[in-house]
Amino acid sequence: MVESAVMLRRAFLTLSTAVAASGAITLLGGCARTITAAQVNALGKRTYAGQTREALVKASAVALKTLGYEVVVEDAESGVIKTAPKPLVATASGTATTAIAVTNDLAWMIEVTGTSDGVAVQATPRASSGGQSYDGPFDADYMEKAIIDLFKEIESNLKPAKS
Repeated sequence: MVESAVMLRRAFLTLSTAVAASGAITLLGGCARTITAAQVNALGKRTYAGQTREALVKASAVALKTLGYEVVVEDAESGVIKTAPKPLVATASGTATTAIAVTNDLAWMIEVTGTSDGVAVQATPRASSGGQSYDGPFDADYMEKAIIDLFKEIESNLKPAKS
């Protein structure tokens, strides 16, 4: 539990904190290894030979629910699955007269498209801090593990591929 909390805290080490007066976001410097949005997208791509779009949409939705996300869009026809933001960590600060609390959240958009011999899956994390979207850089260790865990869950929900 403590390890999980530490990982969640590190997840958005490079995310910003809200500046109360302006609502602006400033980056926090840190010593964690970072990864760009383009690198995250590259890690979030998999192909599955012998599988159908419908099977991957269903397996992806079940995986996201298993990982604690609320699935808000599950459209087998378009191959799109989206989740609501899931709070990962909350921080609060204040003085004797003012206070501000900010959550760092993560949501997913998964796109499943047909290929000549199966399907391709693109899992894209959508991060936010204080309700504002955040496009990176991200904590590499956290994002790599989040993507690995997501695909491990997806794959555990799949039936063996058709030969």
